[in-house]
Amino acid sequence: MAINLSAMDIRTSKLELINMIIKIENFEFIEKLKEMITLEKTDFWDELSVSEKY
Repeated sequence: MAINLSAMDIRTSKLELINMIIKIENFEFIEKLKEMITLEKTDFWDELSVSEKY
């Protein structure tokens, strides 16, 4: 089941995520989060079907 988010939904989700991260005070958790993001190698665009891309 594909999730179809509009650009506005994605921007809103990103801003919500940024807001949550800003409030985190646990340094170890921030480091784990940074590592997870850094290690993420899959580009979501490559995983989309042709119909989802266009």
